[in-house]
Amino acid sequence: MKRMFPVGGMILVVLLVLGCALPTEPRVSLSDSAIPVDRYLDGLDSLGAPSARALVPALPKVTGGSFDPAVLEAYLAAITGTMRSAFLALASGTEYPVVCLPVSCEGQSGLMWVPYDPAGVLEAPVVCFQHGTQVYRDCAPSRFDPAVSSVLGSPDVAGAFQNYVECTVGALMASTGCVVVMPDYPGFGLSTEPHPYVHQSLGESVRKVYKRSLRVLAGIAGAPSFNGRTYLIGYSEGGFATLAAARVFQKTNVPVTAAVPCAGSYDLCGTMVDQIRDYAVVKVPYYIPYTVFGYASVYAEDDPEDWDYARLLVPPLPGALDEMFSGGHSGAELTAALAPFGYMPWAMLTPALRAELAAGTGPVYRKLRANTLFLSWTPEMVLQMIHCPADDIVPAANAQAAYEAWEGLPNVLPPLWVPPVELPPGLPEIPGLGDTHLLAFPTAMIAGFGFIHGLEAFQP
Repeated sequence: MKRMFPVGGMILVVLLVLGCALPTEPRVSLSDSAIPVDRYLDGLDSLGAPSARALVPALPKVTGGSFDPAVLEAYLAAITGTMRSAFLALASGTEYPVVCLPVSCEGQSGLMWVPYDPAGVLEAPVVCFQHGTQVYRDCAPSRFDPAVSSVLGSPDVAGAFQNYVECTVGALMASTGCVVVMPDYPGFGLSTEPHPYVHQSLGESVRKVYKRSLRVLAGIAGAPSFNGRTYLIGYSEGGFATLAAARVFQKTNVPVTAAVPCAGSYDLCGTMVDQIRDYAVVKVPYYIPYTVFGYASVYAEDDPEDWDYARLLVPPLPGALDEMFSGGHSGAELTAALAPFGYMPWAMLTPALRAELAAGTGPVYRKLRANTLFLSWTPEMVLQMIHCPADDIVPAANAQAAYEAWEGLPNVLPPLWVPPVELPPGLPEIPGLGDTHLLAFPTAMIAGFGFIHGLEAFQP
């Protein structure tokens, strides 16, 4: 019989047609792989134990500096104690063991937490949980390793700790009976692309990993059936990515029951520009050059002169920027590299860019405005923003500005204001700049996931 098509050619066609629908993730048995969420909480607790401090005497924070042992204990207790109790109450005392699955699609990756119901009758919503700012490529959900040595031995201990915390929170969410999808952004996990920091294209990257996760879920024997309801939640850059994802899901007709962006920089052309214009010293100074790098990665191909690093940043930053944000350096390394600027973002900008931002003109300002999503998009899903009023990294004015732009829409609720984690007596209320943003993560997640569970409970 004459072969009409070479076998190799046929395989290539199949690959091109199926694309990221190919089952690249490992096949698993939920019953054999499910682990009680306590195991992950124990790992998180152990990061505050004396044995961990013997290896890393002062656990660094992503906001700079190191944790005071008492502050670290309070922070961990807010997750392993308070959050766990709150989530257990939401689930009426039912706590499912969970399975951790990697997912990948078109060069992007992510992590999916799947609850295991031995009875096989669970119908679950999907919660898409977007992570906060990272700079080291392997500090990504898909790279989660439950061994605490993965944190203590990481080249970016602070970023690895944040990733461990966020992934453990994802496991906690899943233990209540939700499927939790945690996308890696471009530039993290499998992706070697530049990371488009706080850019609206993050929404599309979330959508890709979400759609892939649904296909993987449908192919797992014994997995919960998807009940058709999707929720979005995230903190810090994850708050921005949540809003960006809500916009993309809406535009592509993917139903979203509710979006819960927390502590995000939604007002890029207003609140965030105002924050850097007063020569203030900041704890995370690399946010500004990170934004330049991320936006240039999106816009420089079409407008190379507008996004020439030398037009935007003072020396030696133009020659160093690509290496700084290559995914191979820790946040601590980047912060140290910016010490000559006195940790003042405004001092990193050229006079030309300062003048443009001050006047609200120029290509950079126009792109910041284009990515201030509440100026050009009207959400149709329920939207509940959450923020700490005292946030000292991402000002609460971001949430207020977005709400005022959408005020009058019945589906956009007033911002929910949450406090940071309560610290032990005898410690300063705010131990250091940046701690409020960090310490408000557990309280925001408790409030945000509680809101999601409340909506889910009233669904038909």
